[in-house]
Amino acid sequence: MNTRRFVFPLLCAVVFVVCAPAFAQDAEVVPAVAATTGKFVFTFAVTVSSVVPKNGVVVCTAFASVNESSGQSIQQHAIAIVTPSAGKATCTVNMPYSWALATPTTDKVALSYKVEVDYGYEFTASNGTGTAVQLASSNLVNENLATIPVPLSGATTNESVSARI
Repeated sequence: MNTRRFVFPLLCAVVFVVCAPAFAQDAEVVPAVAATTGKFVFTFAVTVSSVVPKNGVVVCTAFASVNESSGQSIQQHAIAIVTPSAGKATCTVNMPYSWALATPTTDKVALSYKVEVDYGYEFTASNGTGTAVQLASSNLVNENLATIPVPLSGATTNESVSARI
């Protein structure tokens, strides 16, 4: 019997058994991060002074962003679409969130919004065989609201927005 065929696999097995615990001790243990959950509710009171084209709508968009010192960056947005009436539009935007934040007690959330009048511009092919609709905006406003501490997990945070477009 050839001893090389027997000794080499045995030697490899011994090295593995001896070294495996040493490598396992060097592995970094990353603690699990519990998600920070909640909901932002943005209530928009919009004065519509601009002309709203036929079939136009008011689109209210709410934004929330967190930049952690660890380098993680989270951006989230939610929208609501309403038809304006008598120069007014009221939108309610619900933004539930679930963020895996390593340092939620020291993190900050930057809140902002966008309100715009959107409509579809319809055009017909020159030979009259087809139509297409192109989305357009006739008026738009963006604004930063506030930078706040991350709310406690499970909280609902209400934000009121007054805008004029």
